[in-house]
Parts: sequence; C-alpha cells; structure tokens
Amino acid sequence: MSFTKIDGHPDLIRDEKTNSIINTNEAEYSKYLSATKNKIQEQKRVELVERELDTIKTEINEVKHLLQRLLSSCSHN
Repeated sequence: MSFTKIDGHPDLIRDEKTNSIINTNEAEYSKYLSATKNKIQEQKRVELVERELDTIKTEINEVKHLLQRLLSSCSHN
C-alpha cells in the first residue's frame, strides 16, 4: 500500500490505490467511536421512552373508556 501525507493536515493520509483519506489520529478515532456509541444509546433510550409513552396513552384511553361506561351505566339506573 502506498500512502501520501496531506499538506496542512498532519493526521491525514491518502491511500494512493483507493484515493481515500485516512485519519491516523487514534485518539480522535476513539472519541468518534465513543460519540457514535453514545448517540446510538441515546436513540435507543428515546425509542424506549416513546414506546412507554404510547403504552401509557393507550392505558389512559382504556381507563377513560371504562369510566365513561361506568358513568353511563350509573346514569341509567
């Protein structure tokens, strides 16, 4: 493999075969991976909260419906 340093960017090199740019700064890469992991975990947490909220809404609607039926049956007696 042949690599070329990129002027003005000490942590970047270009792969001559694929023409891709590679960041050689391992600390920055680790920070990137950590940030990505945190973002995924936060998205999962948000999805869980949304599902729980949907469940709560459904349960409240069921209670509301039952209360309406109860009130309706009491008013007919």
